[in-house]
Amino acid sequence: MKTIIFLHGLGATSEDNWFAWLEQEFSGQIKAVIPNLPHPDKPLRQEWVDAIEASLPKDISNCYLVGHSLGGVAAIYFLAQWTGKPFAGVLMVASPMSDLGWDNLKQFFDLDIKKLDFVAIQKKSQSFRLLYSDDDPYVPLTHGAFYQMHLKAPLAIAERQGHLNQAQEPLVKEELQKLITTAT
Repeated sequence: MKTIIFLHGLGATSEDNWFAWLEQEFSGQIKAVIPNLPHPDKPLRQEWVDAIEASLPKDISNCYLVGHSLGGVAAIYFLAQWTGKPFAGVLMVASPMSDLGWDNLKQFFDLDIKKLDFVAIQKKSQSFRLLYSDDDPYVPLTHGAFYQMHLKAPLAIAERQGHLNQAQEPLVKEELQKLITTAT
C-alpha cells in the first residue's frame, strides 16, 4: 500500500486543510500519515525536517511526500539532507521559496533555498509535481516557476483558488492521483 505523508503549512495542524478529506477519498488505496509539525506559528526548519524523518515508514519505496505551503518547502529541505533510497513522489502545493518578508519565517529560511543542490534533490524522488493558484494571496506564481525550473517538475496552475487550503480541494486530489499513478 502507498504511504502518503501529508505536511501542513505555517500556522496549521494535521487537522487543517484537505488532509482528512484526501485520506477519505483515497481510502483503501493509501495509508495516510499526518504529523503535527512543531511550533507551527514560528517554525524552525531543522525541527520540521526531523519531524518528517520521524514520520517515515521503514520502507519508503512506496512513500510520497505531499506538502501544503511551508510543508512543501519542508519536504525540499528534508530531501536535501536525505541519504536513503528515493521516495516514490513529491507533491508541493502553494509552497513558497522564501520567507515572503514575514518575520515568523525568517528562521525557517535561514538556509537560502536557492543554495540547495536541486540536481541532487531531483534524484531523491522518482517524481515531482507542483500545484499553485493564479490568485494566491501569499505565494506568487513565480515561486512555482522557481520549483518547476529547479525540480524539472510539471506545474499545474489553478484558476482563482487562493492558497488552495480549503477542506476539500479537487485539484489537489487530481494532482495527487496523477502522482501516485505515474510514479513507479
